[in-house]
Amino acid sequence: MERGADKIRIFVAMMPRLLREIITGSVTGEDDMEVVGEAFERGELLELLGEQRPDVVVVGCRDPNLTDIWPELLFRHPRIKILAIEEVGRRACLYRLCPEQVSFGEVSPALLLNLIRDAAGEHLGSGESN
Repeated sequence: MERGADKIRIFVAMMPRLLREIITGSVTGEDDMEVVGEAFERGELLELLGEQRPDVVVVGCRDPNLTDIWPELLFRHPRIKILAIEEVGRRACLYRLCPEQVSFGEVSPALLLNLIRDAAGEHLGSGESN
């Protein structure tokens, strides 16, 4: 994953305040990650992604398996990874342009950080530029 001093760029979107605070608080203490933006609704997310150029988008949703925004996000930004977290914070799914979906059970802050690192590590180590 080493790419000099670059950090994993994380964008947090469309989730309840408490879950957003848990995620941003968990990321803040990590040397290899930074939150580069937040969006509270779909239109704002689609608009800001191009400006912020995140590696991983962490999105809150009612059911991480069923949503219509993932194809649109991946079509517009094919190199990002999307980590969808159930609004109650229990389950997560990772989406990337493979196509592939990987489901996870109970999501803890430690698992969340590892999922972000794993998702970002696939392209950070490949030498791709932002």
